[in-house]
Amino acid sequence: MGLQAITINADTANEKIYKDIKALEYQVVIMSPEQIMKPGGKFEALLKKKAFC
Repeated sequence: MGLQAITINADTANEKIYKDIKALEYQVVIMSPEQIMKPGGKFEALLKKKAFC
């Protein structure tokens, strides 16, 4: 038993990773500031989902 974690930056960000995060495959997500602040980015869309509130 443990937590599933992932680290995302400009080199590792891809559609599959965001799909897995949306499916709650990871309990810990560590992101670079560039990915978090990217206007209209995938992370912004995830934050709008009820599962992440």
